[in-house]
Amino acid sequence: MHRGLLPTLCLMLALLTCSWAPLPELEGEAHPMDGPDVELRIQRTKAGLRLALRANLVFLDETLGSMREIPQEIAPEEEQALEETTLEWLRDSQILRTEAGALEFKKLNATWVPADPERIPYFPREGERALTYLDLRLDYSVPESLDQVTVTWPTFPVNPVLAAPGSTDMESTPTIEVKAVLMAGPEERVATLTKEEASYLWRLPQGQGADHLLALPAVPNISPPISPHYWIIMALGAVLSACMLLRRSPLRLTLALIAIAVMFSLGRQSMQGDTPDWGTEQATKTFHVLHGNLYRAFDFHEPESVYDALEQTVHGDLLEELYREIHTSLIMEEEEGALCRVETVSIKELVISETSTDAPLQFKALCTWQVLGVVHHWGHSHQRKLQWTAEFRIAARPEGWRMVEARILETERLPVEVEEEPAPSNTGKTF
Repeated sequence: MHRGLLPTLCLMLALLTCSWAPLPELEGEAHPMDGPDVELRIQRTKAGLRLALRANLVFLDETLGSMREIPQEIAPEEEQALEETTLEWLRDSQILRTEAGALEFKKLNATWVPADPERIPYFPREGERALTYLDLRLDYSVPESLDQVTVTWPTFPVNPVLAAPGSTDMESTPTIEVKAVLMAGPEERVATLTKEEASYLWRLPQGQGADHLLALPAVPNISPPISPHYWIIMALGAVLSACMLLRRSPLRLTLALIAIAVMFSLGRQSMQGDTPDWGTEQATKTFHVLHGNLYRAFDFHEPESVYDALEQTVHGDLLEELYREIHTSLIMEEEEGALCRVETVSIKELVISETSTDAPLQFKALCTWQVLGVVHHWGHSHQRKLQWTAEFRIAARPEGWRMVEARILETERLPVEVEEEPAPSNTGKTF
């Protein structure tokens, strides 16, 4: 009897040991939920509202009751049918409403994101179903004057991570939360929709963030110097007049000589021009504003709006170059190309040089600064910190101060000291 039990005990011990063995580490965090998962992003565009919905198969199955030949996956020939069912459900749900009623949408595109095989072992409950997503883009045509919209989410499946095993009390069973990222102009906020509070009134900011950029200092007014040829002609005329007055009256001659002296004194100042109180302090303030606006421009979500904001900071061909440099630095490849939101920009070192008082006013700035960018996911965030060193030339243009030249000297990725969950809005942003 003991001989028969020994192999059985060895086999059980081996199985338990295997089950306790840790999974190999993956690069990056497995942030999707091992259960029903849905993300919602709504962006105010020039044409209206754009809704981006990302839902995994678990959520679609539990919400729509979809059936497939192989429940754990979706075959290519089954994708279109599930897309249509999802679109019909969204129309019936009336997710976006105004005071005039529900808003109608048209489908922009639909994409299926297959499961990453390397991540499947980390999702023992749902496996491939948890990592297979449907991405939908919907466009809503609304008037530009729209000032508020109500966002309502219709269904909240059970949260299997928080639910007690074997629980049958559906009233007290925890359900998932749906995070809606709301973007308009430079503003970004996160609304949490729950079973108890399924609606959110989104008050749209007006003006598309026209006052988001920092106010630039005015360009000092410089009087251009008067040509010396003008004063040579005036001097000859004064000498001739003095010779004529010498014959008539010594008093008149004295007054004429005094007038000539005053005229030459003023002429000397005019030939030098009117130099304002301009120097390193004023140049430093100007650079801080321009540099801050360089990153504030990327708070806008549409490329056209980013370009419009950059035109108030950068001049000429430099605009395209800096847009490309900064945009590329904010892309987080390890997060499927997600674009970081800039949280803080801090200047570490700034050297101002060559502050010229010739028209146009201009100066050079050698600057080292750090940028902290964040990609938000539900429940946590990914941060990236970069340090830049560059040399800029700033000049006064007819439209105001502008960056006219930039030379990137060094870019370095730095470790993030503390992983924090910053506020998903611009209110806490530091420049």
